[in-house]
Amino acid sequence: MTIQDIFLRAHTVTTSKSERKHKKRKPSTWPEQVLVFDTETTTDTEQDLLFGVYRLCERNGDEYLCLEEGLFHADDLDADQLEVLKRYARSEIAGSEINAFPPKLKLALYSRSMFLKKVFWKAIQRGALIVAFNAPFDLSRLAVAWGRAFDGGWSLTLSQWLNPETGQLQENTYFPRIVIKSLNSKNAFISLRFPRPQERKWPTGRFLDLRTLGWALHNRSYSLKKACKKFNATEQKKKHTPSGRVTNDDIDYACQDVKCTTALLNAMKREF
Repeated sequence: MTIQDIFLRAHTVTTSKSERKHKKRKPSTWPEQVLVFDTETTTDTEQDLLFGVYRLCERNGDEYLCLEEGLFHADDLDADQLEVLKRYARSEIAGSEINAFPPKLKLALYSRSMFLKKVFWKAIQRGALIVAFNAPFDLSRLAVAWGRAFDGGWSLTLSQWLNPETGQLQENTYFPRIVIKSLNSKNAFISLRFPRPQERKWPTGRFLDLRTLGWALHNRSYSLKKACKKFNATEQKKKHTPSGRVTNDDIDYACQDVKCTTALLNAMKREF
């Protein structure tokens, strides 16, 4: 058999700027930032928001490290309980694990509405992953109104504005709603939904419920305590019975829960 060379004529096609601009990039499975949060509620049947804790984390190698830590509280929290949070924020040092200038040593403290404006929505716009353990519950504690979504599930309103003409709070339609559609007791679809056409581009929103991820990895339903033990997380849950009030013990407990959730995220990420 005689071997012969084959010559082919080819040319490259250069895409236009508009084509390159609109070409969608596949998002990374693990984005550069995650926002981990947890809420504490009243202990009655209403389970209204009292306060919450969050950690904004950045990816550093194979794990997420805390960049900023803070607290947030119900917009209508009474003065006595709010003072407990203020004293705690002044006395405790934030658990920042990433060098930054200036260093973020103080615990941030926001009302619920300001936490959404300054932290939550900005994280979503940057493409951060929103992480919680039993996320549908914690997301619902941030809501001020809710209704049925047109295709099933619940549509949560998180942001409002004060109408100067009526003096009434009403939905701020420049911010999305969060729609939660439960498939069963362990899985739910969580997405953003916009009540009006948007002038600015919003990402689709990325949410991760570690309770669901634990089920996907091990085919078992875990509590946060059991999941941290099973996945050998570097933080473990504290033993505490919530009081239904804002106390130093309750804040310590909530802060540890968010540390556990972050450590569990890293442990699950290694197994994923």
